[in-house]
Amino acid sequence: MINKFNEDRTKDINLFCAVGEKDFYDFAIFKEPALSTVNQEWETRFISEGNEVSMIEKVPGRTLRSIYDEYFGEAAADLLTIDAEGADFEILHSMNFKSLSRARFPRYIMVETTPPIEDSLKSPPVDFLTGFSYEPYLVLPFSTILKRVNL
Repeated sequence: MINKFNEDRTKDINLFCAVGEKDFYDFAIFKEPALSTVNQEWETRFISEGNEVSMIEKVPGRTLRSIYDEYFGEAAADLLTIDAEGADFEILHSMNFKSLSRARFPRYIMVETTPPIEDSLKSPPVDFLTGFSYEPYLVLPFSTILKRVNL
């Protein structure tokens, strides 16, 4: 679908890759495209719920950090949104926050979470980010926004 993105979204930067720490990913493309994922557990769950895979495509992998460095340079994003059908934690991990200057930490990060609120606040992405001086700012029905704490 990269050609369609390039046609329809001419003001965007469109990348043909999966974000994470692997060199390549098997990307399960479902007939309902919003369900497409590289996460094997989520793929299995979606299939068990009656969804059909239309094809599996091998796509190159790229770390979030390499993308962030290339497109933000020394700046920090105001809002980083990650919604990757079960791959959010791996994507966040590929940012390599330990070696990222705190001045470049995104001000807000939004990750996919599921209700109820207690579960959202205990999700692996939220737990991971609180370890890097982020605190929950807003819990939405299927996402949680975390704000960078200025230390």
